[in-house]
Amino acid sequence: MQGRILYPLNKLKDQYPGIYSKKAAKYQDREGVQERVIPHLNCRWNDVLFLCPVYPGKIIGKLREIGYSYPAEKFYEIDTGLLTHDKIAVLTYPGNGIEPQYLHQSPACMPGISELPVATEDYFKDCYAQKKRFLLFAYIPHVLYLGNVNTEHCPIVEC
Repeated sequence: MQGRILYPLNKLKDQYPGIYSKKAAKYQDREGVQERVIPHLNCRWNDVLFLCPVYPGKIIGKLREIGYSYPAEKFYEIDTGLLTHDKIAVLTYPGNGIEPQYLHQSPACMPGISELPVATEDYFKDCYAQKKRFLLFAYIPHVLYLGNVNTEHCPIVEC
């Protein structure tokens, strides 16, 4: 990261083109995702910040428990209660063949949102067994924020 402001990917393109190129590379072989429109916010996938309601230590701890050698990483702890409510959507993965859903509500009103889903654990185990590259936040609800976040006063969590 450069500076104190977190920008959505599309804003990074203009602000920090080098960082944009590096971050956009993670969509290789998944370019169609970038064109998804997010209901309620009337914008595209790359116009929002993706925030994770699950404590990163739970995710990385599960990866290590499965057998991955995952390096230490730092994350910002962002209080979603301080974000503008009408610029938030929550992306959930109900499972059982049901498509992901976009909800226009506060993450604080969603019990269990901070728990690591069983589908994520199963996905990590399958990827490990098949020696496939994994997506760190697969099947975990995402808090989508249409805006920038100043991280100056955000605690940093290292896992």
